[in-house]
Amino acid sequence: MRYISRFKNSIRASSVYSLAFMLTFALAAGLTTYEEAAAQAPIKLSADHDSSTDGNQTDIPEDTPRTFTITATLDGPANAEGAGAIMVTVKIAPIDSTRYVASGGNLDATLTATIEIGEGNLTGILPNVTITPEDDGIYHSDLKINITGEATGRFVEPTSLTLLDNDQDVTLSFAEYDGSTESTLVTSTSVSEMDAEDQEQEVVLWARVMEAPRSAMDVPVTVSRNRSRYSVTGDLTIEIAAGDLLGKTTLKISPVDNDRFDEPADITVSVGGGLNARTVKISVRDADETRPKLKVAASPDKVNEDGGDTQIVNVTATLDGDKVQTATKVTLAVTDDSDDDRYSVSGTMSITISAGRTSNSTNLAFSPEKDAIFYDDLPITITGSSDYDPDPKASATVTLRDDDQEVTLSVSPTSVTEKEGTVEERTQKVTITATMAEPPARDFSVA
Repeated sequence: MRYISRFKNSIRASSVYSLAFMLTFALAAGLTTYEEAAAQAPIKLSADHDSSTDGNQTDIPEDTPRTFTITATLDGPANAEGAGAIMVTVKIAPIDSTRYVASGGNLDATLTATIEIGEGNLTGILPNVTITPEDDGIYHSDLKINITGEATGRFVEPTSLTLLDNDQDVTLSFAEYDGSTESTLVTSTSVSEMDAEDQEQEVVLWARVMEAPRSAMDVPVTVSRNRSRYSVTGDLTIEIAAGDLLGKTTLKISPVDNDRFDEPADITVSVGGGLNARTVKISVRDADETRPKLKVAASPDKVNEDGGDTQIVNVTATLDGDKVQTATKVTLAVTDDSDDDRYSVSGTMSITISAGRTSNSTNLAFSPEKDAIFYDDLPITITGSSDYDPDPKASATVTLRDDDQEVTLSVSPTSVTEKEGTVEERTQKVTITATMAEPPARDFSVA
């Protein structure tokens, strides 16, 4: 019995020794105590604007400010008593965004604040951080707002908020939809212009958004009006179903046949309701009347060099065809083929034909250069160009007539004979004659 007792005591002592050895080995192997584990635990950041709802609510609609509580949580044991408070510096970025303003929560100008995790606590909070979005009516991609943190000797896991844009970027198109490719719009040449008046024509207007809406959305459209040229009927709201990118409506366009020439009229379609879209146009073209032809006439059609200091030429521009419904400006140009400056011209170098009229005129003042040099008559061309015919083809000719005569000299006899004798006997008379085609208007000498 004594032997057995000594054996039990030996086992008990051996067990105590083994436990002490194992603990020493464990500490030597790098295992930490509870206090050391708490001192090294990482920190997780989170944000929530609605504590009554399960999970963290981090979305911010563009048209609704949200007030958040930012929480720093130890991912491990609570902060030990006597260990001192854990200070976590949190920062919101980007700070230079024009899409929101962050305020409250003791944030400084750099959108930085401090969260304190006190002794014995697992968490610390930064309450009343408000994010106020800029509801700008411009389509943007959703914006990620980052919340990062730093704490001495610890890893801080960041979190983020999401600013949801409530504007859609809408593309309008008079087009055909290729159903084989969900997001393809194929331009249709058959509706790009209409060549007949007094005939109702149907066109399909498509609206495409960049991101599929979460719920059905209406795209209101507005159409320009011009009752003298066309009327437009049809549903002016395009519905895009939830989860889809495309919607369409059919417009009925009825051009007006007014028995006169009209320039093309653009029907402009734009998007209302604060949505973003470039306008699109479809043209109504006049197909019944003939485009007027421009004619230019000048009276008188001659200017004389000796006719006075200034001679007036009346220039008339005429649109040969139907009356136009808008004022038409005809630009004049005066040209010639001479290298000499034989005249100057002044006056208004344009003619305006008023709406509903076919012609108008202007006066040009020609001042010939008076010289004693003979020239051939000079044709002067007056050309006109208008919105209907920008290439100057219509023209009139004014002739500048020279008053200097061409002189023809003749001699008679045409030869002399050599003679002997005195000077008087050897002298022979030769007559030189100056001849002009017309009698001169004044006396002058030929040297």
